[in-house]
Amino acid sequence: MAGFGNAPPLLPVLNLTEVAAMKPFVAIGARECTDPREAERGILQEFLDPQAKRFLECFGNALPKLSPAEIAWGYQAMLGVTILYVADGTRITRISGGAARAGDAKSATAPLVNFCTGGWLALWEAGKRRGRKKPSAARATSGRRTTGKRTDSRNRR
Repeated sequence: MAGFGNAPPLLPVLNLTEVAAMKPFVAIGARECTDPREAERGILQEFLDPQAKRFLECFGNALPKLSPAEIAWGYQAMLGVTILYVADGTRITRISGGAARAGDAKSATAPLVNFCTGGWLALWEAGKRRGRKKPSAARATSGRRTTGKRTDSRNRR
């Protein structure tokens, strides 16, 4: 990948912060996600929402006992963890007394992945206790290929 050194093309967001050429891009993305006026520009809607919707669809298929709202909130929580990691300049270092260092993707990845995984597992367990047997009819057909074309809104413009 030209301009990105030896970085593999599909790095997790945390690792992208360690690639000098990607730092500004990741920081702008985090800033855009937290800007109350982002909807006016439509950048996230155009460039990231299609991937987010695909993620929600995949997690919905993988975790059928969860409601679409639970999937969306789980995604939002995971995104919040990621954005705060990217945006944190020094706070985690300061409040941890140096035990955790801002910008240290290598040491942050395992705890943050474990934390997010624990959140998804907690949602899954709650869904099992509710006894939700199958996904809603809307989710069951969303994005499935029946005639070679997608049935969801991603191809509409």
